[in-house]
Amino acid sequence: MSEAATSGTSHTSSQLSRIRDASVIRRQRQIDGRFMAIGPADDVGN
Repeated sequence: MSEAATSGTSHTSSQLSRIRDASVIRRQRQIDGRFMAIGPADDVGN
């Protein structure tokens, strides 16, 4: 198991890192979108 995992790290690690970055960016955008949607509405309401 360990040998198979280590042999594929060089190739899969880059793909996993890209997937992780993409997921983080998506989450950050969703969070930013929520704040942006809430912020202006609150400002207009006040």
